[in-house]
Order: sequence, then structure tokens, then C-alpha cells
Amino acid sequence: MLSPWLIGAVANISDADNIYNNFMVPDQTDCTNNNIDYQPCVLPGDLSLHQRLHGDLMWRMFYNAVRTGVQGIYISMFDEYNEGNQIAKTAENASWVPAGAGFIPLDEDGVACSADYYLRLTGDGGRMLKGQIALTANRPTLPVVNGGSIPIGQTVTLKGSNGKYVSSENATQAMTCNRTAAQSWEQFLVVDAGGGKISLQNLSKYVSSENGAQAITCNRTAIGPWEQFDWINNPDGTVSFRGNNGKFVSSENGTQPMTCTRSTAGATESFGINK
Repeated sequence: MLSPWLIGAVANISDADNIYNNFMVPDQTDCTNNNIDYQPCVLPGDLSLHQRLHGDLMWRMFYNAVRTGVQGIYISMFDEYNEGNQIAKTAENASWVPAGAGFIPLDEDGVACSADYYLRLTGDGGRMLKGQIALTANRPTLPVVNGGSIPIGQTVTLKGSNGKYVSSENATQAMTCNRTAAQSWEQFLVVDAGGGKISLQNLSKYVSSENGAQAITCNRTAIGPWEQFDWINNPDGTVSFRGNNGKFVSSENGTQPMTCTRSTAGATESFGINK
């Protein structure tokens, strides 16, 4: 078996793709021609160097390995806390880290991740290697499992059933769900609005349902009734938002401005969190 070591060679997705194109593909061909198994390593990224991209780097390496046709994958590493490459359970945020320890928590890039996230990500990578789930460049693993909890105080992204991100449109026009990447306008702080309600804030402005009378916006400076929503965890891991008018927020499948007018929550009223 040939099992190349990649720690130090991969620090970002560009590095991972370079390794795939220039080493993994020809390595696998050579191994196949010589009846040798090929087992490259996959790593989560050095947490202390802020390389992880809340799982995107590790999943890219899984994707590249599986599409190469490898016979095995070595995970680097399980519990290497001192070098920041561990997949074992890790501090979710700074409040979990002992004072003076110097360890970096999993939410270092602003995306909340459960302590077991990289174990779950590794499980899905193994299933993709075995053909139990389809080959996909998009990681299927949520950083946080929505089992009834609401990520108050955390910044999240919202992805519609069309695979696009919800955008605040910089508070200048009606919100849409048509962005292919999540940047500043596509990140929302989950705020406790009291009474079991939440509000969504982007760049100091709040999302407003406009009482369902027109397309929703993200331009309010204070939380009123129209800026309060029920956060509803769906069985499939998505969430839905119900406004104070009793109607659900809809992505309108990205084909028109978003609304808060739907009486039931279907696919276009369900959103992936941090996907």
C-alpha cells in the first residue's frame, strides 16, 4: 500500500485541489498498474492556523479522494490537539477553553460547530467512500444538529431548497434567496426577541416580515412585532420561520423576492443552517 502523508502540504482548498490534480490522480493510476492499494490521508485542517472553514476543507479532501477511486483513507489525526489537527471532540466556543490554555475553539471562523462535528463529518466521508451515499462536493453534514435547540447569539447562513443562500440585499431592497456564496450580506445573527421568539440581524439591521403584506426586507433598526419569528426545527434538519402573522417565510425558490405569506411550510419554506 502507498499512503502519502499530506499534513503540511494542504492548508486550503486550493492546495487540496492541487494535490488531487498533480499527485493523487497519477498516483492512483500508477498504483493500479502495479497492483498496489492507494490510501491518501484526509485532514480537518490545523485549527490553530484557522484552516478548517467549518468543515469545507476536510470535505473537499474526502471528495477528491473518493473521486480519485482510492482504496482507503487515513484520517490525520484523531486526537492531535497539540498540532490542531484533531477530529476528536473539541471546545465549541471560547467559554469551553480553560483560561490560558491557548487552544482555539471550533467557532473560530464565526460558524458554530458542535463538539463532535468532525467525528460526524468523518462518518459521512466514510459512507461516501463505501458508496453508501452519493459522491458530492457539498458536505452533507451540518455543523450543528438542530435537535430542538436554537443558536441564540450565533451567526448563521440560510440555504434554500434551491441550493442558494438567503441575502439581506444590504438593506436596500427586498430580500432574495439566490446567492451562490455566503458573504457578509448572507450571514445573520440569531437574536433572542423574548417570549420564545427570535430575530435575524444582518449588518445592524433586522429582518422584517412586513406583516406578510409585501416582500420581506432587512432594514429595520429595532425589533417590533414584524421582526419577530418562531424558529421551527424540522425533522430533516432544516428550519422554518413563522412570522407574527402566522405565516411562513418563503424563499420563493429564488425566482422572486422572499415573502412571509405561506400557510404551510414546504420545501421553499425550509432552510438549511450553515450548509
